[in-house]
Amino acid sequence: MLNISKNFIKGICFCIFFSGFLYAPVFALEDQAGSVIKEFNADAPDVLARYQEIADKYKNDGQNEIVLKNGIVFHPYDYEITHGVLSLMFKGERAAPKEFETAFVLPLLEVETINKAKVDPVEANFGMATFYLGEKKDFNIAIGYLEKTLALDPGYQLALIDLGSAYNHVGRFADSLRMGQKAVERYPDNKKLWFNLAVAYMKEGQFSQAEESYGKAIAIDPDFGEVYMNLGVLYLDQGRTQEAKIAFAAAKKRLAGKGNEQRLEMVEQILADIENDENVSRGLEKAAAGQPKQKPGCC
Repeated sequence: MLNISKNFIKGICFCIFFSGFLYAPVFALEDQAGSVIKEFNADAPDVLARYQEIADKYKNDGQNEIVLKNGIVFHPYDYEITHGVLSLMFKGERAAPKEFETAFVLPLLEVETINKAKVDPVEANFGMATFYLGEKKDFNIAIGYLEKTLALDPGYQLALIDLGSAYNHVGRFADSLRMGQKAVERYPDNKKLWFNLAVAYMKEGQFSQAEESYGKAIAIDPDFGEVYMNLGVLYLDQGRTQEAKIAFAAAKKRLAGKGNEQRLEMVEQILADIENDENVSRGLEKAAAGQPKQKPGCC
């Protein structure tokens, strides 16, 4: 057996793929606005006061009309919707070099209408899910929003990926299997759906199905380094050390230079442990072969 803890080996099978889109627009806004305000806690006691303060300050800023569900109305100079997030841009009295004085970022789920048009509840719920996945790391609340998203749009691929990952993260592998099997039927060319399904199979002890699902992901993307990591873990669990060694070597090759330093270090450590284990085994075999055979009746 390798000189490495079982928990360490099994821990790397959670190469979870969340979409992580929530703050994508914020980074761009920081280059455009003097200040960026992010508000995602609608239940905070003073949140309405903060909303109203911004609405009053910029009530004549632009022709757009954003009506929240709480009745507050904004008139931003411009706005942008990205993956369930609404960014309001206010000119105010801001001078160059930045175009806007203030940008206000809030969940689309809190918005009733944008220029008289109703907000898409699918994007709104998905936006809240990505917030709880990426910012809060509260997977159970995120699961609720993802399930609402898919109830509204069963074919939303990003939500299917994130829900499978979230189920796996909290140990709901049966739910991940149930959903994942249907998801890969709908989208057989989505490598991340196959990956999430394989993780669930693996955690449920269905190793042949896990190996087959990892193979599907590799067929779609032969350079999917994290798949080879998990295959290595799968093989080690079954005592298939040489196959594990090949899989981890493939993972190392594909993860190098891709910004996955932590995973790369894990793979390198496991490969070193495999090599060390093999050296020890060879040494023991040589030592045993070099011992003289005992004669019959010898003590």
